[in-house]
Amino acid sequence: MFSLFFIKRPVVAMVISIFIIIVGLISLKMLPIAVNGVHNIKEGCSSADAITAIEELAKQYLPKDIGYAFSGISLQEKEAGNAALYIFMLSLLMVYLFLSA
Repeated sequence: MFSLFFIKRPVVAMVISIFIIIVGLISLKMLPIAVNGVHNIKEGCSSADAITAIEELAKQYLPKDIGYAFSGISLQEKEAGNAALYIFMLSLLMVYLFLSA
C-alpha cells in the first residue's frame, strides 16, 4: 500500500530521493577522517617528535571546527608522558631504602 503511493506519484519519489542524496552528501562532509598511525619516521627521530609535529601541523592547517585524536600506541605514548622518568626515580628510591635498611 505504501509503495503504491510512490508508484502513482513518481515526482514525489524523485524529490524525496534527491533530498535523501543531498542530506547524505552533507553528512558525508561532516564525518571524521582517520589517519592510520605515524609512518615512515626519519631515522634519528622519535615517535614523540612525530606526534609533536602532527599536533603543530594540525593547529596550523586544520580549520577550528575540525579536531584530531590519537589512538592505539600513539595515544598510550602521549598519555604516559614522562612516566618512565618517575618510575626510574621511584626505583632508585626503593633501592636506596632497601640498601639502607
